[in-house]
Amino acid sequence: MPVDGDGLITNAATPDGSAPGGRPRCDRTFDSATGHLLVTGNTVLDGPGTAIGDPSTGSNPPGVPGTSSVAGHAYDAFYVDTFGARSTIVDVCATGDTFVNESPFYGAAAPQPAPIVDLGGRWRTVVVWDNTIEGLGGSDRLNPLVEVDDLPLHGSLAVVDCNAYAPATAAPTGNFVLPSGAASVSLSSWRRGNGHLWDARSRIGTASPHCPRAP
Repeated sequence: MPVDGDGLITNAATPDGSAPGGRPRCDRTFDSATGHLLVTGNTVLDGPGTAIGDPSTGSNPPGVPGTSSVAGHAYDAFYVDTFGARSTIVDVCATGDTFVNESPFYGAAAPQPAPIVDLGGRWRTVVVWDNTIEGLGGSDRLNPLVEVDDLPLHGSLAVVDCNAYAPATAAPTGNFVLPSGAASVSLSSWRRGNGHLWDARSRIGTASPHCPRAP
C-alpha cells in the first residue's frame, strides 16, 4: 500500500481533541476525494472533562502547558470518513500512534457514545496497524475502542490489526462496534463477526510481538 504519496501527519503531540485541530481526522463530503496519507508518531489525548457545557476542565497532554476549558467534548481520537456519491478516501495508513479518547461526547443533554477509532462512509485501502488505542478502562460504557460505521468499498484492502487495546472495558457494552451497527462486542466476538479478519493479532493490554511492518 502506498503511504508516502500526497500527505503526512506525523510526530505531533496534539492538544485535547475538543479543540479545533485537536485530532487527526480525514474526512471529505460530496464530490471530493483525499488519499495517500501516512499518520504516524502521533499522541492524541481526548480527556474526560467535567461538564456537558463550558467550562469543562481537563489537563493538556504532556508538553502542552496549562489546562483545557473545553475538555471532554471530542467525538473520537482518530476518524476516517467520507460521504457522498462521488466522494472517496483511499490509501490511509495509521501506524505507531497512540489514540486515547476518554470523552463522553458532551455535545447533547447527556453523555453519548464516543469511539476512539471510527471508520465510515466511502472508504477503501485503509490500514490501522500497530497503534495503542485506549478508552476509559474497566468501567467504560461509552467509548468503544473501534467502530466501523460502513464496510470498505468492494475489492479494497482494509487492514485493522496488530494494535494494543488497553485497557478494555469489563462492562457488557463491549469494546468494538461491528459494521452491522449492532451493539458493542468483545474482541473475540469482533474477530468472528467483522468479516475481514481484522484484529486477528491484536491484543488487550500489550501489542503482539509477532507483527511485521505495516502492509
